[in-house]
Amino acid sequence: MIGKLKGVIDSYGEDHVILDVQGVGYVVQCSARTLQRLPKPGEASALSIETHVREDAIRLYGFLSDNERDWFRLMQAVQGVGAKVALAILSTLEPGALATALATNDKAAVARAPGVGPKLAQRICAELKDKAPAFGHVDPGVAQLAGALESRKLPQPVADAVAGRGGGGGCLARGGRGGGHGATHQAGLAGTGEVRGDGALTIRPVEDKSAFLAVMLASWGSHSMMIDFTVYDCAELDLLGIAGKDGAFMAYASWTMQGEVALLCALHSVAPGQGAAVQLLEGVKVAARARGAVRLKAMLTNDNMPGMTFYQKCGFRFSRLHMEAIDHFRSVVPSIVKTGYMDIEIHDALELEIAL
Repeated sequence: MIGKLKGVIDSYGEDHVILDVQGVGYVVQCSARTLQRLPKPGEASALSIETHVREDAIRLYGFLSDNERDWFRLMQAVQGVGAKVALAILSTLEPGALATALATNDKAAVARAPGVGPKLAQRICAELKDKAPAFGHVDPGVAQLAGALESRKLPQPVADAVAGRGGGGGCLARGGRGGGHGATHQAGLAGTGEVRGDGALTIRPVEDKSAFLAVMLASWGSHSMMIDFTVYDCAELDLLGIAGKDGAFMAYASWTMQGEVALLCALHSVAPGQGAAVQLLEGVKVAARARGAVRLKAMLTNDNMPGMTFYQKCGFRFSRLHMEAIDHFRSVVPSIVKTGYMDIEIHDALELEIAL
């Protein structure tokens, strides 16, 4: 059995890569997410391998990590989930986001994968929910929120925040431009790694983005954004969080740099009314200044009147309107929500900024 292959990328197919290992070309089936992250032909790469031996063929499935391969194996224990469906799910949800979706019984997130209907998504969640924590970290706060939502016990302001409707909470900023890879991803605040907010709240870089991405999927329909007709994935951008005394994150801020401008892509609060979003916004300013930013920009959708109020109270000024930007984005990512605050239809993006 083959457990790992290390070689040079030869070429790509629609659903596979050919990996040249000492002159032998191995055809390896991969998820779309894995294929996107592999290097260009001629460059070295290594893949964890799952080997399926059948009477008529030997198939190799490749993954960037052993954890992703473990998920591939686990999902096939569910009736109706074969290798093709398991890869489709991993193409839609990274392992961390998948773990959160299962732990929070987010059937809609699982059902976004091609070939996965509502019944199969329900079965996957039901059978794998208790196993999710063993395969990926799940923020306990998100799991508690999901359980409260499901049982209708969550206070309305918090429910609104999870759904992206709350004033000063939820998805306050949407949109962004790319960058923020590699070494900059783990950059700390002003070189320290973390700072203290008021009330013993701690602002620090978030290494495991699964909880944040799950909230993005639930409130926005994707964790990707489009600005100036270019799509960017918040999973690849810097993420700051503000945590309480118990260590659970109360708010998240996804951001990146573009020249001398810092771009705030998404600001999510899961504990509105406690000032966490305001303090986290100040933390983003500190981190942005440390990288030489002279301005901070935030993007909102046209429905987000609470967000507009929030940012103007924080000193931001309206600077630009991107007409039909969300309509264009939705043509690329159909899962993007169509209505938002007060059931207002979402079409446009609004830009605000503040000098640093």
